[in-house]
Amino acid sequence: MKTKWWWMPMLPLLVSMTVPAAEIKKSPNDTRSYQSLVLPNHLQVLLISDPDTDKSAAAMDVNAGSADEPKQWPGLAHFLEHMLFLGTSKYPKADAYQDFINQHGGSQNAYTAFDHTNFFFDIDPDQLAPALDRFSQFFIAPLFSEDYVSREAHAVDSEYKAKIREDGRRLYETMRETYNPDHPMSRFSVGNLQTLQDHGELKIRDALIDFYQHSYSASRMRLVVLGKEPLPQLASWVTQYFANIADHPTTISRQMPPLFTSSQLPAELQLTPIREVRTLSLTFPLPPLHQYEDNKPVQYLASLLGDEGKGSILALLKSLGWASSLGAGVGYNGPDAATMQISLSLTAAGQEHINDIVSLVFAYLRKIEEGGIDEWRFREMARLADIDFRFQEKVPPINWVSGLANALQDHTAEQVLYSSYDYHNYDAQVIRQFLGYLTPDHLLVTLMAPGLSTDKTSRWYDVPYRYTQLKQEQWQVSHPEWLQQLALPAANPFIAEQLNVLKGNDSAKPELLQQQPGFSFWYQQDTSFGTPKADFFVNLRSAKTNDTARDTALSELYTRMVEEQLNTLTYPAFVAGLEFELYRHIRGISFKITGYNDKQSVLLDELQHALLQPQWNQVRFDQIKEDYLDELRNRKESMPYKVSMGRLSERLMPSFHTSAEIISALQGISLNDLQQFVPAWRQQIQVVVLAHGNLEQQQAHSMAEKVKHAWLDKAQPADVPRATIDALPAGYQESISEQGPHKDTAITWYWQADQDDLKHRAAFALLSQIISTPFYADLRTRQQLGYIVFATPMPIMDWPGIGLVLQSPSADAVTLTTRVDQFMQDFRTQLQHLSNDQLQTFKQGLMSDLSKPDQTLYERSNYYWREIDRGAYDFDSRNELLKAIGAIDKATLLTIYDHMLSPQQRRALIVTASPEPQK
Repeated sequence: MKTKWWWMPMLPLLVSMTVPAAEIKKSPNDTRSYQSLVLPNHLQVLLISDPDTDKSAAAMDVNAGSADEPKQWPGLAHFLEHMLFLGTSKYPKADAYQDFINQHGGSQNAYTAFDHTNFFFDIDPDQLAPALDRFSQFFIAPLFSEDYVSREAHAVDSEYKAKIREDGRRLYETMRETYNPDHPMSRFSVGNLQTLQDHGELKIRDALIDFYQHSYSASRMRLVVLGKEPLPQLASWVTQYFANIADHPTTISRQMPPLFTSSQLPAELQLTPIREVRTLSLTFPLPPLHQYEDNKPVQYLASLLGDEGKGSILALLKSLGWASSLGAGVGYNGPDAATMQISLSLTAAGQEHINDIVSLVFAYLRKIEEGGIDEWRFREMARLADIDFRFQEKVPPINWVSGLANALQDHTAEQVLYSSYDYHNYDAQVIRQFLGYLTPDHLLVTLMAPGLSTDKTSRWYDVPYRYTQLKQEQWQVSHPEWLQQLALPAANPFIAEQLNVLKGNDSAKPELLQQQPGFSFWYQQDTSFGTPKADFFVNLRSAKTNDTARDTALSELYTRMVEEQLNTLTYPAFVAGLEFELYRHIRGISFKITGYNDKQSVLLDELQHALLQPQWNQVRFDQIKEDYLDELRNRKESMPYKVSMGRLSERLMPSFHTSAEIISALQGISLNDLQQFVPAWRQQIQVVVLAHGNLEQQQAHSMAEKVKHAWLDKAQPADVPRATIDALPAGYQESISEQGPHKDTAITWYWQADQDDLKHRAAFALLSQIISTPFYADLRTRQQLGYIVFATPMPIMDWPGIGLVLQSPSADAVTLTTRVDQFMQDFRTQLQHLSNDQLQTFKQGLMSDLSKPDQTLYERSNYYWREIDRGAYDFDSRNELLKAIGAIDKATLLTIYDHMLSPQQRRALIVTASPEPQK
């Protein structure tokens, strides 16, 4: 019998207090309408009306997280987040919410942070009201069913174990052991079976209910709802569904001790990773940042410390061969305190020069103190922020509502859209105040690298580490001549000046303006997003890119060398919203220039010059080769389900070479080999160009001509075919087994379609949609085999396929294979009994998901780029697939499903990733 043990009196549906939309400051490019209101139960709400939205969405942020859970129940807040998905009084089925969202083309998730918990979903726009009804019940009457309390504790434990070998998580959790032990940040927050169990008379279910009642109060919640309906209709639904959330007294206190005690710093933490990585971070405690929102002191200092241009810390460290990347910004950002963190990726040589690196950071801080606090720098940041706010592009609804719901905890509705762009209040004194916190006596140095000497092991992640108090050193630079190479950044030359959006002449799709042997140029003026931005994509196709494993390694080294060569020059462009991406792929090497179109031609010239005339620097080559080898070696440390999926791709793609093959080839490659390879790679080439966005045809044509002449004047035109996939024969099933260091076991069971046509693409996408929730509900929720459980379409090189993926901390490969096989056999009955109405619901949900309009110019450019690659020059593949989905009936699905299971017709691969045998 299910008891309603905490029902509160029904709250009257009173008139809500509202903030007029005109008072909410939004981007001039934002066409959505906004309204803020407060329900009678003190729930603060932000409504967003977008008649053109492809998805409706909602998010609830609760001002309660791991900081607020009782000390004797580590992970209770995270466990509570899980439990709210598993049935409510109104919708008692454990998978009712997920099933409804999935059927209607949506997605849902949640996360637990230190001081808040965030729940969010998106869905077909026509289904917002019933989705809100189901969503609201999380916060009104969850069941906390006894059966699922026990089962979901295992799911949390599986999540903990799945990530126990992730170095980022291991670093984060080990750093907790350096904090003040009285501060809640020092406590384990994920939870596992050890922490989430009954303590004698104290029951974990009672602890969940008590924590829920004392922390999930309406006044501590912030709700954001986005829909296609007018604001009054959204307000009516919100009042109807959320006004009954209880607003009861809360006992949560956020009075916290210091994050570090006065005696803890300065100190050094050293720990060893699982992977071949070397990172150094410098952490400085700060006061809470909320009151400095309009001064942006940490952002100001981070922009100088994190600069990558000429004279920067990173540029000097790269020239010395000690580091490959550097980032600076806020680390911990809580209601009581914050930290500033400077993080570096080191080379093996850099690991031997930690004192020199830290000394150079402090030397740069002194340079900032002496001449780096200038109003013109702040105004430059303000100008960049203003441009970005003025031409803000839409964020996907689910991300938009989730972020805003959390932001409303710290900002008023009037400023919540603008606060992160607001740089109106330059205050040199505040910046100097924060610079004063970045001193040697307030420093935690954290080094993660192989081979370190350790004397402790962390409690929850078994990380070997050493924690040492440091003397208050002055950190003097050992080579004074290095200081001459440090300089503060100059004024940014890439800030866009011409920000006009072209008028008229937009075309419906890209047009082929030029085609000749080895060259094609596609162009579309597109100003529909209202921004002065453009995308200029270039594909340099060469059959020699991936012909052998050695060619793959050389091609990758080439792109990384050029990217590294350009970094110092192009970093200011990146800051100014003008970015480039250079990467190797199956058919060749591509580069993309994206962002404000004003200075794109300048960036194109620099990029092509570097590609055509690389600087062959031995130090840079050795560093890049070392990083690439580490990356390849670390792949075996990936989570088992990722290993199984990667092995599947290698098996099906003849042009894919395994990590072991590339490592073997890479080890013998010298700089001279690379110098000889690049001219050979360029001898026969095919160039494809797409110019899309706020570019006049003449400007786009001029840029395309530069590309054509640069690459084809001294090369033979080529025709590089698209990569192929191995089409498995009928009646084929192969099992592939991988072994790795992870303790979990994973399986990816892949079924390939009989044919590569629209009907099979549609059917496999629809089958994946229908199978998804039952597969998750059975193997994760009911059988509790693991935390990572999903069904997914797997169209490799467009050839239709479907994959069932499962990772388990408890079951072996044989068990997982048996369980997946049994599910597929049993699911045939569910599919057979699927009603026409249910099938139509799934089809509408999938079609809604696939037909969503592009949110940004870049998203649309990438769609065009894929269409060009596959030779779909009508740019209509999405519409063709939608029509094919609409034509699918149950008989077709059953026939295809029977082929998947039939020993005579199936085309299947079973890839398992298992622990290595114990030695």
